[in-house]
Amino acid sequence: MSRMQQGDTIIAVSSPPGRSARSLVRISGPGAFAAVPQPPDGSRTGRVKLPILQEELPALALWYRAPRSYTGEDTVELLLPGNPDLLQRVVDHFAEMPDLRRAEAGEFTARAFFNEKLTLSEAEGICQLISARSDAELAAADQLLRGRLGKLCEKVAEETATLLALVEAGVDFSDQEDVVAIAPGELSARVRSIHDALQEYLKRSVPLEQLSALPHVVLFGPVNAGKSSLFNALLGKRRAVVSHIAGATRDVLAEPLPLPGGSEIMLIDLAGTGDAHDPLMRKSAEARRQALQKADLLLHCQPADKPAAETDTTVAAGKPVVEIRTKCDLAPDRCCDAIAVSAITGEGTAELLRAIREKLSGSMTSLSADTLALLPRHEHLLGKALQCLENTEELIKPQREEPALSDEELIANELRQALDALGEIIG
Repeated sequence: MSRMQQGDTIIAVSSPPGRSARSLVRISGPGAFAAVPQPPDGSRTGRVKLPILQEELPALALWYRAPRSYTGEDTVELLLPGNPDLLQRVVDHFAEMPDLRRAEAGEFTARAFFNEKLTLSEAEGICQLISARSDAELAAADQLLRGRLGKLCEKVAEETATLLALVEAGVDFSDQEDVVAIAPGELSARVRSIHDALQEYLKRSVPLEQLSALPHVVLFGPVNAGKSSLFNALLGKRRAVVSHIAGATRDVLAEPLPLPGGSEIMLIDLAGTGDAHDPLMRKSAEARRQALQKADLLLHCQPADKPAAETDTTVAAGKPVVEIRTKCDLAPDRCCDAIAVSAITGEGTAELLRAIREKLSGSMTSLSADTLALLPRHEHLLGKALQCLENTEELIKPQREEPALSDEELIANELRQALDALGEIIG
């Protein structure tokens, strides 16, 4: 259960994981200056010594008084050597102090939002920026941080607010027949214009979930074809069990793999095709079938020291296939229509990664300059605004040729709901 409380003082490492020359530890909340006292002269930066390990650890401290900080609270930021073990000890040391605890995931940004240092779109953008795994996701996060959708919706919201004011003016002066704030025909045309603008935003949008979905690239082939060795070699770590015994891989293994150029795939290692009477093979067959069905690209692995077989068309089922001859270090001859690779020497792996990227270039979702990246919340709110505008048009349709509006209160209600939905997007 989340322990997020606005009044608490919190601490966490605020740099990306891993080793670096410098890393940042942030303390935020009413007790931040008590945890790391500011110099008497009120300096905003200074050297401090933290009682960590057996000796005092020097650190550069930066003090920010509320509201002039990232979170809008009193904040101390400590610049320290980027050693993960050392940073953890620093956090542990401060977390043992009274009224100071470890921050929950995203809590600094949540406080920045609650203290009106960030809009909701900016907070969402920071969240997406941290979790981004590709150039497209980084571009989407940048859109959210800059509030691109909100800025587009501002103009539409202004026009909606103007129309709402005119309709409400008609309600206020309903007892004066000579006062017509806006004619039904004009209102209908302007509502349609707003509707078309929002519809266009949706047409040139892509769900962020679609950008986050990694293409599935599946290694498949006969047993003992070196698939698991290649899987480990591409990942740069031992993830799959490798054995000279045929059929050592029984499960479906999946790991994200970065490609040259910044994109990423989900690399999947399957159990090899083998004896259908083997009970273990039969158990893994269904998982294998599902993985092949979901694959965006197939890597057909066959050992170079054995005769090659044709790709099973029932397995490929119209999917793109890259032919691979594994264990090429064991066979001097090269096959001209396949990529020769060796998990032992690394030969051919760079060529294989380039081939994967080229094969997937048409299917990987990218974000062009004109495309809008939408969170599920944005899609829902745009859909709600569009529905309210359509309801407004239906109310106006029977009276387009009339000199004055009727059903003003119903029309005003629909416009108000559309405006509220747009307001939630704008933040």
